[in-house]
Amino acid sequence: MGYITVSNVIFGSLFIGLSLEAIRRMQGWSLVILVLCFIFYALFSNFFPSVLNLSATSFPRLISYLYLEPSNTLALVGIAATIALAFVFFGQLLFTFDGIVFIRDFSFAVIGRYRGAPAKVAVVASGLFGTISGGAAVNVMVTGSFTIPMMKASGYKPHIAGGVEAIASSGGQIMPPVMGVAAFLIAEFLRIPYSKVALAAVIPALLYYIAVYVQVDFDAAKFGIAGLEPEKRPPMGRTLWRSWPFFIPMALLVYFLFIVMDDPAKAGMETSLLTIVVNLISKKNRTRFWKKLLDTIEGTARTMLTVTAILAGAGLIVAVSSITGLGSILSIVVLNIAGENTLLLLIISAIACILLGMGMPTVPAYTLVAVLVGPALIQMGILPLAAHLFIFYYAVVSNVTPPVALAAYVGAALAEANAIKTAFTGMRLGMAAFLVPFLFIYSPALLLVGSVWQIAVAFLSAAVGVWFLGVGLSGYLFLVIGWPKRLLALVIAASFFFPLVSQSSVGWVSYFVGTGLGILPIALDWRKRSALISAAHPI
Repeated sequence: MGYITVSNVIFGSLFIGLSLEAIRRMQGWSLVILVLCFIFYALFSNFFPSVLNLSATSFPRLISYLYLEPSNTLALVGIAATIALAFVFFGQLLFTFDGIVFIRDFSFAVIGRYRGAPAKVAVVASGLFGTISGGAAVNVMVTGSFTIPMMKASGYKPHIAGGVEAIASSGGQIMPPVMGVAAFLIAEFLRIPYSKVALAAVIPALLYYIAVYVQVDFDAAKFGIAGLEPEKRPPMGRTLWRSWPFFIPMALLVYFLFIVMDDPAKAGMETSLLTIVVNLISKKNRTRFWKKLLDTIEGTARTMLTVTAILAGAGLIVAVSSITGLGSILSIVVLNIAGENTLLLLIISAIACILLGMGMPTVPAYTLVAVLVGPALIQMGILPLAAHLFIFYYAVVSNVTPPVALAAYVGAALAEANAIKTAFTGMRLGMAAFLVPFLFIYSPALLLVGSVWQIAVAFLSAAVGVWFLGVGLSGYLFLVIGWPKRLLALVIAASFFFPLVSQSSVGWVSYFVGTGLGILPIALDWRKRSALISAAHPI
């Protein structure tokens, strides 16, 4: 690649032009325009003002670099051809061989009897399916097709049904063992095993879904939405017996990734091949087996078109940032703006992720901020894995952040609800997702860094804080509560979050203050609720 030849420029131009056309066909104009802006900057950076004024790159040199530099565009397309292909194939196998049916029945069997069951099924099913789909909008379309009508039929308002599905589906990208494609990019950028990324994401993902589940439960109580009738719930024993073709492959994947510590691409393909064997053994799945296998291959190819186009676009952005030095310059600028204030730097990074994620998939949104702002976060002393997971989380929640929220809009369409109202409902339900990244930046124990005691205390503290956050946002604690108690619940939540952020002896005082503030309203509301039940059902 050190030689700039006519053939390199010709073939490089064809490569870039066809890549942009593929992106346009699969994703629309937003990512194409972003890539073109970066290419324009590389060619004419000497005309830009202030710190953006850098030496321009000649057209032949830029094309050769974008085309042949192996660590940028070709590296990300290589991820599509290896890791992404293996896991997309695995996900398609589970989907084609009735994986979504197993997920649905398992969710109904486990939580169908509890209040707000349809919404809780949406949370559990979307989280499980999201581990194999990797895309928020796709997840909404698949699981939302049966969860949203059920939620509406049980009494949930349309915008709440759409918001529940949107936020639950978006979280699938952060739920191990199989996360979104961007999680594999984190491993690639940091040169660490994917298993380390997945393990670090476990507690934040649990906190994400605890927050959503708590609010869904409180909303069900507030609106008087009961569980499903027994005849609508599949028996647990039969469901578990029928679900083994789904759970065995997932167990095998965990074995290959976290015990054998195989390369992710190899682990994904090994699991996929064994999944085919498992479905051959299953009497039910042997019906029309070869037709289903061909459908799986076709579905994989169709999905890979989108994945490859997106990763090619992300690779072009990374390459331009590298050849121009834009990433280093912007990191310096951001550090100068933030000064020594880590919190301000984190807020700037979060806003950048949300803005870039509007109308774009998670991968390019994460990639762009990781290249431009990620180095600044690391220079401030933040753990590299924590910094990249922070960016990743905000790229994910941009799917439900107005004014452009792809997952929320798909959910709104299925629910026949107002799109903006649906997006804001999703934001409210997923508020913990906006806070948890800040918590694990200041408290790496939430990323499984530290002793068992530190990890346990951090998780319990964050979980209690998330529970009170749900009380304050939903307005329910055994009974419907007014704004004074809602504000008190938010203060209590903050008292459990504060120790994770402060890392000082004041943290223990905060725990005791929060516990003291929380006991009284809980006891009073519980007593009031018990009195109302006794009055309604006297002995």
